[in-house]
Amino acid sequence: MVDNSINLFSNLEFDLNSSNIIMKKNSNTHYNVLKILNKENVKIFNGKIEGDRDYHNYEGESSHEWGMGIRVEGSKNVFINNLKIFNMTGDGVYITKGLSNSNLVRIQDCVIYRNRRQGISIISGENVEIINNEIYNINGTSPQCGIDLEANYENQKIDNIYIYNNKLFDFGSRAIKLYNQVYNVKIESNMINGSINIEETKEKTEIINNDLIDGTIYVGSIYEDSKKVVNNIEIINNTLSNYEIEYNNKVNNIKIEENKVSEQEEV
Repeated sequence: MVDNSINLFSNLEFDLNSSNIIMKKNSNTHYNVLKILNKENVKIFNGKIEGDRDYHNYEGESSHEWGMGIRVEGSKNVFINNLKIFNMTGDGVYITKGLSNSNLVRIQDCVIYRNRRQGISIISGENVEIINNEIYNINGTSPQCGIDLEANYENQKIDNIYIYNNKLFDFGSRAIKLYNQVYNVKIESNMINGSINIEETKEKTEIINNDLIDGTIYVGSIYEDSKKVVNNIEIINNTLSNYEIEYNNKVNNIKIEENKVSEQEEV
């Protein structure tokens, strides 16, 4: 059990060897069970990281939504593998900018669940791969998404994000959200039960070969006075089950083709 962040250093392989790291009961509005701050060449694998969601002290006016399992800040070449990350008051994994942008981060073969705010948040990061994970049961405080790509400030950048072969289901809000300062994203071969909202992409977004269930891909800001625009989006060869695709006039260059409903009818 820990009562403060474990701060990892560069050139480290941190093998949990099937053990658990558990955050003690606390009243902190912010915490990080593991923190990688301006480091490089870090690998974390083979264990469980558990937050204090069920016994946290939520007193006060704060939403207490910033309790993170793993925080990657300004770090390069980070591999998060074969972990269960759950019961956080905030997010399972949080990726953001430090002295430089976080770069070359891979989250693979993890189970991320029962966190209050998000499964994975990318606030600022480049060359991030989210591969073969199971992300579910995210609810408790907004935005309540499985994967949220959303910069906080204009000097942050989200670029070259690859979301492949994951299972996403059971969210308080959306399965995936692309909102601010997002450049290139590829969402491929996932099972996604829930909606995908895309409000801003500056270069290209691909949604291809996914199984999409019970939701909507909604492309374009819902606010008429918004300056956010979606550029160059392709929605191709997905299988839709009780699923819709909608877009508005805040989209430049959209391609929708070869998608099929579950009865194999083309739409």
